[in-house]
Amino acid sequence: MVFDHPVLFEQVTAIGGYYTFVKESTMLFEGKEILYYIGAGVVDTSCCGTAGCIYAYVPGVIRERISPVKTVIEYMDGSSISEVACLLKKTENISQAIFLTETQSVHVVV
Repeated sequence: MVFDHPVLFEQVTAIGGYYTFVKESTMLFEGKEILYYIGAGVVDTSCCGTAGCIYAYVPGVIRERISPVKTVIEYMDGSSISEVACLLKKTENISQAIFLTETQSVHVVV
């Protein structure tokens, strides 16, 4: 799949707040280069109060870089997802990770 890189620090507004990606990086896992983003979600316009979280968004394994903003990725298999989520928690201090798969997004609370 061709993945279009999101713009860092661009706020995406939602009904209760916004989110923004603050970091794009890669990590090596079992000899493969994994593309990931660190994002911040902020709830600041909700009637129920304010909150926030730091999370990882993992599109998948890099297969080919087409340009600085387009990358061919391969989805990760289910057995690797929890291991990568744990590694990201240790290195990036996230509370959850979101992985793209062929059929849906997989959320892992770490």
